[in-house]
Amino acid sequence: MSIATAPGAMLEADVRTICALAQPHNLRANITGILTYQKGRFAQLLEGPKTELQALMARIAVDSRHHSVKLIVDGPTHIRRYADWSMAYLDPKEFMRNQIDDLLEQTAIVAEAVSSSLH
Repeated sequence: MSIATAPGAMLEADVRTICALAQPHNLRANITGILTYQKGRFAQLLEGPKTELQALMARIAVDSRHHSVKLIVDGPTHIRRYADWSMAYLDPKEFMRNQIDDLLEQTAIVAEAVSSSLH
């Protein structure tokens, strides 16, 4: 997950345009993910091959639409959560619901693994 600051106020339509422009490249690079925007800040989750993701993050870091890009979480994932989306916009509430669902799912997997190892 990464976060960034927008250079100024943006409309949802502007963010959807960013997603639409990213889709062809992400599709070619086998990158999937979601983007949201609220109060001047972006949050983005990307999935794909490590080298492709690193190259994309390097481009985002110098993109004039994103300032102060910070990588919050960087690590492998076992299952793609956004496999159908080369880049999708989610409104902030839906974005958070997705994150909570993901956290609950991961917690259940860990709890099952711990329980299995104890028996």
